[in-house]
Amino acid sequence: SRYELAERLSLFLKVSPGAYHLRGTIEDPGFDRPLVSRSWTYSLDATGGAALMFARVGTRAVPRARFWFTGEAGFAFAGTSDMTFAPAEQADDPRHYGSIKLPDFRPAGPVGRLAFLVSF
Repeated sequence: SRYELAERLSLFLKVSPGAYHLRGTIEDPGFDRPLVSRSWTYSLDATGGAALMFARVGTRAVPRARFWFTGEAGFAFAGTSDMTFAPAEQADDPRHYGSIKLPDFRPAGPVGRLAFLVSF
């Protein structure tokens, strides 16, 4: 949602779904390959912020482009991700290896963004 305080200043609230692709690597000098972990999890950002239009191209009634600075803050909610590390596979190596299970990881917490935007 958006609320326009003035012609060039707006406040907004936003909820955004998303996905995280988490990648981890452990290097072991005694092993010829790194241990890797790859996983996906969902995310949901809930933020609020302000947008300031600092310039426009075209007439006031029909602008062709608008230039904005925005800032927002909020919280990112995310699912937990399995952090199981195993050697990276090689096609010419027939050996099978076990894996190392580390505690699950949850990439959630406070979030803040500053941006420069162009709208048409």
